[in-house]
Amino acid sequence: MYKRKEKENQSPMSDEKLKKKNNSKSAPDDTSTAINTSILSNEAMNENGTPKKNERRFMVCHEILDTEENYLRILKVLIEVFKKPLEMRIKHSERNSRDVERDLLSLKELNTLFMKITPIINAHAYIQEALQRSISNWNNNNLIGKIWADFALDLERVYPPYINSYDDILRTLDYCEFNKPKFHEFLKQAEASPECQKNSIRDLFIRPVQRIPSVLLLLQELFKRTEKNNPDHHWLKLAIEQLKGVLEKTNESRKKTDDLQQFMEICQDIEDLPDHIISSHRQFIQSIDMVVIGAGGILQKYKGKKIGLFLFNDLIEIAKSRFCTSELDSTLGTSGGLNTSFNSGSSGTLPRQKSLSFLRRGASWKKERRRYKHIDHYRFANFRSVEFEREHEVFIVKIRDQKADELCFFQPTNGFTLDMGVDFFENLVQLIVSSSTRDIAVEEVNVGRIHSQSENRPEEVESIVKAL
Repeated sequence: MYKRKEKENQSPMSDEKLKKKNNSKSAPDDTSTAINTSILSNEAMNENGTPKKNERRFMVCHEILDTEENYLRILKVLIEVFKKPLEMRIKHSERNSRDVERDLLSLKELNTLFMKITPIINAHAYIQEALQRSISNWNNNNLIGKIWADFALDLERVYPPYINSYDDILRTLDYCEFNKPKFHEFLKQAEASPECQKNSIRDLFIRPVQRIPSVLLLLQELFKRTEKNNPDHHWLKLAIEQLKGVLEKTNESRKKTDDLQQFMEICQDIEDLPDHIISSHRQFIQSIDMVVIGAGGILQKYKGKKIGLFLFNDLIEIAKSRFCTSELDSTLGTSGGLNTSFNSGSSGTLPRQKSLSFLRRGASWKKERRRYKHIDHYRFANFRSVEFEREHEVFIVKIRDQKADELCFFQPTNGFTLDMGVDFFENLVQLIVSSSTRDIAVEEVNVGRIHSQSENRPEEVESIVKAL
């Protein structure tokens, strides 16, 4: 930590008293209950014994500096206690022709774990230095907000790569700790060092994920403590807006990465999927498993068999379902999990499906038989109408096949429910409506209504009644 310079008559606290840490995440409203009033001069106190607003502003500024110093220390522990010793052992083993990759780490694994840390350290080192100067030479008009506003672009540059790779870091860590005994032994020894302060390496890796939201809370607290006529008021408002922008862009970048990864996992799970369907511009929305009750056209030969319907942003892939496990039942077609914050829907948008984290199992999973086998895919224009009959839990979907419109009858299976099916097809028609001028909706029908249409569509009514 940098030593704070003495500046007579400039700081409301002495250097000795500055060493007292306030470990809360944001300054409390009633600071007299948290800070010993004896550390403030009489001039700094109101008549009722509480600190003046300017002094409470200083306390929040000081807490921002304290947390920044602690954050930098944590990041440097990752480099000094973990990365550098591992790097030295890897190089030493390579010189002695030992199989270091099997027992410790490969250079690729080392880079996956630590490569994104150093740019974050470099950015925050400048911020910490600027905060240190401002706090050590305290004046109530010092521009703390300007410091963060000035470095917002640097933060926007260094955080998305780390957040995007965070899952890879944890997966690599789990794999190496489980499969490489010497790495496991090294971790235990390193985590027991005084520098780690009883934190595991996982505790340290998550700190960059938490840092920007934490800074935002502190800046918002400081903004409340700053008078409107203080020049820092403008800069704090700007800094808060810019850091919110950093968070939004980081989340957006993470979401794109997650969506692409999820899309590729879905594609890998379908055997014989045509290459032209696999595109980074295509987005996976939702999937559901159905039993074919009856159908014309291509699906006719799959009567009585299970199929998977995969909704993308511009087409539906139909694949034969080879088998089902309870894990598949509990995962597909639901929402939540690790990526909820990136994939959950909001008002006026299509809901996202949960990330298929159960597919991320490494090489052993790839050896297993794929769950689905490609049958065909249909563009949205091929879907002519969607109806469902609740009593029998049957969906009646008219699809334009190669030669004519064909009625297909589906029933949810493998743990999927009628309501899940309704949600699936409502998402489909919403995409159709948003991408065309067609008027289409998911309509609920019953046997009586179906019979009443026998004059207008006799052949279809006969097929529907037979299917029900």
